[in-house]
Amino acid sequence: MIASEVAQAFASGPAIVKDYVKSRKHEWFEACFIPSASDAEAVLRITESFLALQAEELEGGLVYRKYVPFRAVGLHSKSKLPLVREYRVLVVAGQVALVSRYWGEGAYEETPPDLTPFLPLLAVFQSPFYALDIAEGEDGRWWVVEINDGGAAGIPDGIASNASVREAGDGAELDANAFYQALARATSSRGTG
Repeated sequence: MIASEVAQAFASGPAIVKDYVKSRKHEWFEACFIPSASDAEAVLRITESFLALQAEELEGGLVYRKYVPFRAVGLHSKSKLPLVREYRVLVVAGQVALVSRYWGEGAYEETPPDLTPFLPLLAVFQSPFYALDIAEGEDGRWWVVEINDGGAAGIPDGIASNASVREAGDGAELDANAFYQALARATSSRGTG
C-alpha cells in the first residue's frame, strides 16, 4: 500500500523518506533517498531500512517528500552523503539571529545567501525560536528545505567544526561556544528568554 501511494504522489520521480523531525541522511542510499518512486521494491526496502534504523526515535510517522536536486559541494567524508550548498538560519522572535553553513565540509562559497526573499516568511511563524534550513537548487534558486523547532534543530556541522559562520549583522566567525553565546544574547535581547 505504501509503495502505491508513493508512486501515485511522485510518479517515477525521486523522493526522500523521513519522519516528522529527522531523516537518516547519513544512510542516504540505504534509508533516505528513493531514486524512483515507481520502483515498489526500492520504496519498500528503503522505507523498511529507515524504520529499522529510526526504531524508537520515530517521531510522528513517515513523511515522503519530493527530491529536489540541489547544488553539490562535495561528499561527506564519513557517510558519503552528497553534500549540498545548504545553510541553517536561526530565528529568534521573528528576527534572524544566526546564519551558518549547514555542513562543516564541502566547497562552499564564502558569502552566505541573500536572505531578503525569505524575510516575509519569518513573520508567518509564531514560534519564538526556530531553524530555517535553505539550500541552493542546481538552477540557482533557493529553496526552504525544512523549518524545525529551534530546540530540536541542533548545531549545524558548520558551527561544530569551527567552519565559517556569521552572526547576523556582522562577519564574525563562530565556534560552538560562540554560537551559544550569540544565541543567548539574541534570546535575552528580544525578551524570549
